[in-house]
Amino acid sequence: MLTHMVDAVPFLGPEQKVEYLYERSYFPADTIMDDHVARLSTVNFHYFLGYARNYRLLASQRTAGIASSTPDDVFRMIDRDHAVAQLLYKGLRQVEWRLRALIVDEYCSRFDACSYLQAEQYLRRKPGSQVDMVRSVLQSVLRHGEPYVDDHITDLAGASRRDRPKKYEEARHEELVGYVKDLPLWAVVDSFTLGTLSHFITECDGTSDPDRVAWRSVAHALEIKHPMFHTNIESLTVLRNQVSHHARLWMRPTTASPKKPRIFDKELRDADPKSMMVAFANVALFHGPDQRHEVLDEVFTLVKQDPLYYHGVTKVRRRPKA
Repeated sequence: MLTHMVDAVPFLGPEQKVEYLYERSYFPADTIMDDHVARLSTVNFHYFLGYARNYRLLASQRTAGIASSTPDDVFRMIDRDHAVAQLLYKGLRQVEWRLRALIVDEYCSRFDACSYLQAEQYLRRKPGSQVDMVRSVLQSVLRHGEPYVDDHITDLAGASRRDRPKKYEEARHEELVGYVKDLPLWAVVDSFTLGTLSHFITECDGTSDPDRVAWRSVAHALEIKHPMFHTNIESLTVLRNQVSHHARLWMRPTTASPKKPRIFDKELRDADPKSMMVAFANVALFHGPDQRHEVLDEVFTLVKQDPLYYHGVTKVRRRPKA
C-alpha cells in the first residue's frame, strides 16, 4: 500500500514550463524571456527546478539579501555549479591516477602481482564479500578494451576455441579467471572504476598484521589519518559519481559525509560537517601534502566568487524534527 504520494511534475512543453514556473511563484511575472525559454530546452526541466526551488526558498528567507529570484539568478547558480564540477573533475582524475599508482606499488611490494583474483587475498567483510571483490575486478578487466589486455584474453579464449568474452558471466567464472589470472595488477588496474578501486584498496589485503595492510601504506603516503581513510575514500567515490553524472552540487547535503580534516579547520570553519564544501575539501586532501593546499585554494577561490553559491555549499538545510 502506498503511504506517500509524490507530486510529480508532468512532461511539459515550452509554454507550459513558463506557466508552471509562474503559477508556482518561482519567478515574478514577465521575467522569463525568450532566451530563458531557449535555454530551458537544453536541460531536463526537473534538474532546473532543483535549483529554482532552492533559490526560491532562499529568497523567501531573505538569505544573503535576496528579495526575489529571476531566471538569470538560477542559471547563474547552474553555471557556477558547472564550473565547480569541472574543476573538481580535474582534481578527481589526478587523485585517481595517484591512487592507482600507489596501490600498484604497495600491493606488488607485498604480494604476487597476479594474486588479485584469489578470493582469499581479500578482507572478509561479510559472507561472500571476497568472491564479490573478484567478480568486480573481472567485470572491470573484461570490459577494459586496452590492446595489451584485450589481446591476452582474446588469444587465450581462441586457444580454447571460444569467442573473446565481452562481459562477466557467473556460469563461466572459473573459465574467465583463467583468461585473466596471468595479467599483472599494473596491466589491469586502470580498468577499475573508482568504486572498484576504492574497495580494492581497502580490501585487497586479508592479513591480520597491521604493518602489512596495503591501504594503511596508501593512507600514510597521502598523510591521511587511518581512522578517516575508509570514510573519506567512500565520499570521494560518491562525489566523483555525482560530478560525472551532472548532479546538482549546490544546496544539497553530502550523501556520504567525509570526516573534516583538521588541517583544513581554518578553511572549513563556516562549513557544516554535511555540506558539499567538506566533500570538495576531501578531494584536495587526497592530493597529498605536496598539493592539497594549492588544490583547496583553487576550489575556494571559485566557490567564493559568488556569495550565494558559497552559502549553498557550506550550509545544510535540515528538516524540522517531527
